[in-house]
Amino acid sequence: MRICGHPGSAGLHSTGTMQLLPGTGSLVAALWLLLDVLFLGALFLHLLGDWSRRRSVLCGVFQDLIRYGKTKLGTRPAWLRCCDLPKRWFWHFYFLSVTWNGVLLGLVVRSLLLGVHFPQWIQQILHFFHKDPEQKTSDGELSTLLALSLLWIHSLRRLLECLYVSVYSAGVIHLAQYGLGIVYYFLLGITVLDHTQMDYRKVTVQELLLQLHWYHIFGFLLYIWASFHQSRCHMILANLRKDKSDINLCI
Repeated sequence: MRICGHPGSAGLHSTGTMQLLPGTGSLVAALWLLLDVLFLGALFLHLLGDWSRRRSVLCGVFQDLIRYGKTKLGTRPAWLRCCDLPKRWFWHFYFLSVTWNGVLLGLVVRSLLLGVHFPQWIQQILHFFHKDPEQKTSDGELSTLLALSLLWIHSLRRLLECLYVSVYSAGVIHLAQYGLGIVYYFLLGITVLDHTQMDYRKVTVQELLLQLHWYHIFGFLLYIWASFHQSRCHMILANLRKDKSDINLCI
């Protein structure tokens, strides 16, 4: 959901009407809406009854798609197990995010400091996902810089936790879940840039501070608290899989 306040935009028009659905030119917004619909549809199907007692092939495929790790149902046929990937491959998602979103963050910083345009291939990607620049928000450099910075820091922290803190069992994830995770972390940075109209002009620190609002401060503090809490939970879970000699115990 997005609400734009400037006249003539796709969000809030001069007539005062509010558009709740994504703009017609935003492919990335349509993709997120599609994912929301698919997740809600899967949830409703799961709540219709006790799927664990149904033996049809369709039910088995559905359950295999929505479950991972220890939530997988008992003995599964070999043709379902052929799509299994190690759960410890979760670190691939964060490695992709650190690399890809780090590139986007570097390009944004370079553009703000030097007024340099994005490379042509990045502009083509952004144009592919959002073909109507008039729907984007201007003067949002601070929000874009802050969002990409926090996203990159979060991804780096999770990557380090996956490599050096988390203790994984022999659990598996489905190939479709792995692909969804790759697409998810690729689209995050694109989504941030999708909402901002980059003017490719030099922006001073004073100009950035003039864009500072209360929700930037609140969001940053909430991010700090949530990151600390999540990191602490991962430490607790990792320690539960170790004995007194720090030997990993994977069940």
